[in-house]
Amino acid sequence: MLRFDLRLALDGFTVEAAADLPMPGITALFGPSGAGKSSLLRTIAGLERASGHLSYGDSCWLSPDIDLPPHARPVGYVFQDARLFTHRNVAGNLAYAERRSRAGAPAMREVVAALDIAPLLKRDVRNLSGGEARRVALARTLLTGAELLLLDEPLTGLDAARKHEVMNYIAELPERFSVRMLVVTHSVEEVVRLAADMVVMEHGRILHHGEPAALLERLDVQALSGGFEAGVMLTSTLETILPERFASIVRIGEQRITVPEASGGAVGDVLRLHVRARDVALALRPVEGLSIRNQLQGRLLRLDPMVGSGYVEALVDVEGQHLRARITTLAVEDLALEPGQLVYALVKSASLAAQDTA
Repeated sequence: MLRFDLRLALDGFTVEAAADLPMPGITALFGPSGAGKSSLLRTIAGLERASGHLSYGDSCWLSPDIDLPPHARPVGYVFQDARLFTHRNVAGNLAYAERRSRAGAPAMREVVAALDIAPLLKRDVRNLSGGEARRVALARTLLTGAELLLLDEPLTGLDAARKHEVMNYIAELPERFSVRMLVVTHSVEEVVRLAADMVVMEHGRILHHGEPAALLERLDVQALSGGFEAGVMLTSTLETILPERFASIVRIGEQRITVPEASGGAVGDVLRLHVRARDVALALRPVEGLSIRNQLQGRLLRLDPMVGSGYVEALVDVEGQHLRARITTLAVEDLALEPGQLVYALVKSASLAAQDTA
């Protein structure tokens, strides 16, 4: 359990944040740029001076009488820019961390294998790609034997392919090395892929804390994502793999849809699906003759007008889970949509980023 009640003042910006976080694997610290996420992370690490209380498990790190320095806190910090030692190659960076490791730190060979960096060990760190540098930075941090890893937007600046690659490595670390992770992000996609728990921040304050699926469907949380990624998280089961079509069929309750191939997935795996509201349309009956093949039957729960625009956010119950659709006010009027109606949600398969949560 990570408990804190902290106050930090920086150049006219104040962070006042309090929470009790169970830390079930990976917790996402989510919010827009300038929300205070990184400042809070640095405070937990001891890199910023703050007032209040901070404890992890049975250990108190900060109180009116205690202020443990960064090296006395069992944390590992991964910065956005990796910050590898340029005068050492990859092996040298890892050896440096290993020599300064705490008792119980994982073995070098285990970390190298987990992050697939054996081919990189002799490389000059200045010649690493962005994704390779992030993996080496993660390895170096793991080798210190830290109990709590603090990752400050570790995927910033990576292209889509490298981002998914590094996300897959990060997702496996908590179970493989019995560590807990607090990851700063402003990306809904990263929350869906990685997080078992979610904290939402804005203007230096914690607004919400809870399960990602429940929080992501809230309109006030969706607004913080910038609109493009706004949507929901659905849980499904992988039922059929179609490798020749680079696709998979997943089941949501008793209904089935097609998604892009779940890399490395196996039949029976539980998958998370990120469905953006802008990629969902509604119909009153099944529709034929469309390239949008996925049609989920559900019941319309609510219509939320988006102030200052011609759009409405519709919330639909699909097999006990919630789906959002961003449609126009004119469409609501033309279809005479009302809460309680049976509707069909038309979902573009390309908008579904299926990831294995196992």
